[in-house]
Amino acid sequence: MNDDQFAAAIEDLRRWKRTHLPMLDRPAGIEVFDYLLRRDGGAVPLTPLYRSAIHSEPTVRGMLQEFIARKLAQVETDPDDNRRKATRPTALMLSLAEEYRIRVCALGTRITHSK
Repeated sequence: MNDDQFAAAIEDLRRWKRTHLPMLDRPAGIEVFDYLLRRDGGAVPLTPLYRSAIHSEPTVRGMLQEFIARKLAQVETDPDDNRRKATRPTALMLSLAEEYRIRVCALGTRITHSK
C-alpha cells in the first residue's frame, strides 16, 4: 500500500464514521460509546456514567441524548424504583460498532500485508 492508497483508505474510514457514528468525532462521544459497549449490551445505571466521566455531566447528558436521538441508545426506568434510570445500546448501535470494528481491522490488515 503506497502513501496515496493509505491516505484514501483512512479517508474512506473517516467518511464512513462521520456518516454512521459522527459522535465519535468528539471525546465525550467516544466516552459514551465506550461506556455502552463495555457493558455487553445490558442496561446500566446512568449515575455511574455521569460520575466516572471525564467530561462534565451536562456534556455527557447531551451526548447521550444525541445517541438516543439517533436510535443508538435507549433509556429505561428501573421497574423496582421509578427514580432510577438505566441506559443500553440498541441493536443498531451494536451493529454499527461491529461494522466499525471490521472496517478498522480490515484497514490494519491491508497495511500489515502491504509491508
